[in-house]
Amino acid sequence: MSSKLKRRQDKELTCGSHYGETLRFFCTLHNELICAICSIRQHKQCQETLTFQEATERFEDEKNSVLNEIESFHALFSAKDQENVHSLSLLKPRCDDIRKDIMNVRERLNMIIEQKEKDLLAAVERYERVQEAKMMGKASQLQTLISFTAKLKERADEAYVKQTECLRVKSISRIVNKLGNLKERSFQYLLDSRCDDLDFDVSPTVEEFLEDLDDIGELTVTSAEQPEIDPFDDPALTVRTEDTKTTHEQFEDSTLNAEKRYTYPFFRDGLNDDDQPAKTLHLDLRNDDFQFTSDDESQADENYDDADGDNEGGDNSLGDEAHNRSHVDGLKGKMTTFMTVDHGKGCWLYGIVFLQDGRLVITDVTHDSLQMYSKTYDLLSESRVSFTPWDITTMSSDLVAVAAGGKSCIKIFRVNNNDFDHIRDIDVGSECISVFFNEQLFIAGTWKGGVILSPDGEVLQRIEKNSGGREVFRRADFIASDDEGENVFLTNSWASKIVCLTRDGVKKWEYQIKGMNPRGIHWEKDKLIVSCKNQNKIIAISKDGKHVRDVFTEGLDHPYAISYHTESNRMVVTEWDEKMVSDKTRLVRIISPGPEIFPINEIDTANPEENNGEVICQEGDER
Repeated sequence: MSSKLKRRQDKELTCGSHYGETLRFFCTLHNELICAICSIRQHKQCQETLTFQEATERFEDEKNSVLNEIESFHALFSAKDQENVHSLSLLKPRCDDIRKDIMNVRERLNMIIEQKEKDLLAAVERYERVQEAKMMGKASQLQTLISFTAKLKERADEAYVKQTECLRVKSISRIVNKLGNLKERSFQYLLDSRCDDLDFDVSPTVEEFLEDLDDIGELTVTSAEQPEIDPFDDPALTVRTEDTKTTHEQFEDSTLNAEKRYTYPFFRDGLNDDDQPAKTLHLDLRNDDFQFTSDDESQADENYDDADGDNEGGDNSLGDEAHNRSHVDGLKGKMTTFMTVDHGKGCWLYGIVFLQDGRLVITDVTHDSLQMYSKTYDLLSESRVSFTPWDITTMSSDLVAVAAGGKSCIKIFRVNNNDFDHIRDIDVGSECISVFFNEQLFIAGTWKGGVILSPDGEVLQRIEKNSGGREVFRRADFIASDDEGENVFLTNSWASKIVCLTRDGVKKWEYQIKGMNPRGIHWEKDKLIVSCKNQNKIIAISKDGKHVRDVFTEGLDHPYAISYHTESNRMVVTEWDEKMVSDKTRLVRIISPGPEIFPINEIDTANPEENNGEVICQEGDER
């Protein structure tokens, strides 16, 4: 047995690409052990190669943070599992009570309502089956994650006790990669696991059944209407089937020689790690499941530098090679386009904003990066960050704020020439996906609701999703306010509606059309500008929500984030849909609306009740 173990250890300490060569070094760029030949050939452009002793000291410094993160995720999944078990235990008693109510109504109305009773019971059975299957499935997934984190913790503990220095470095590097994968893939399981509420609403006319025997009541499930699959909640739509890492050929052809001090494991997608097979949650930890990628798959993208603003910037060669755009000449009165940087795979350009001087900053969720473009749309720089960059807003001429996915905070960056310098974080208490700032206040949209903060980060007001027992909004995908900061506007793509709230969180009005799927939002000249992703148009809504007008309906394909620069009269629009081809997701449209953008006196002043069938709910309207 000992000889077999020795042969196995010797094999693990020998280079798989060069026979007989012992693994002597550790490459920090690709996070793997290499031999001397690898160091000379495949890894010759890597900026940092360590000895075993140096690598051991580096991972010793990271030991506590790695173990703490593993334990935090294990505890988080355990708590969610307990919530799921509790919800499951309440499901059957609740359905049993409803069955009794239905049977009591049947006894009072006797044979006349027999058919109605059967219909209602069938609806309850369908609801129970669907909810039970949903919760059992979530329980199974949570158990898998709990088991995985437990095994990962066990492997991490063993790595610091039993193994040699070389094997310890190799094991910990694998564990770091797996932990990164776990962090990016686990957000989908942290949503509220409670089931939708079910009620049996008995009609008042039952007491006078001779007047109307057919109307005895109905079953209602209290949940938001689901016009489309939300990519935040359905991992199948955001699982990437292509490799996002720059290929060996792209790496060799690149003329950008930015110095790289260190890199992060390749977490290319904000929701799913590209190293995982498409549409799988198989996370069993085995001795052989840590596989190093091939040389072609593991080359780094030199357009990136280290996280949180330490950017080395692009140069003209990067713009010539990777930044293809159409000729932008005289934008007034027409639409043109440009293409963002090409990583060989599709992007998810979630946030876009103009700086005061006319430069553009874009957040790329797929590649976890901040991109800066000149006034003529040339790439100035791209900075890799250690979080998922959702929405972005400007604070001043040289400050931007980014909604940091996975960090429960807003990250503030200073724009220093063409670099991003991380200044500070503002805690918002939950996963932050949208952010807006004006001179009066900071507004953040989170999975738990909204947060209004002072410019220095003090929490002034929290806006709950549910008010008076009714769900005001499910989530703020994008958020904004008027110039005075008295009204808060948000888009809720899941329910396909636009909501206006007071600063205290009281709903003033909402605008809802099935299938509209509103996304990007912008406040300009007493009106709200909103992109309607599924209707391929941009609309303007008056401040009181009574008047709506289509302002752009031609040439758009699933418009997403929007921003407007008043001085140059330019609007930019990103486009995204889960079915788009890679190049299409890189396209940004530039629109010149004319000397006056969406004049308020041209907005449709028709009766809102007759506005093409579009439902506008005012304050106090229960529709």
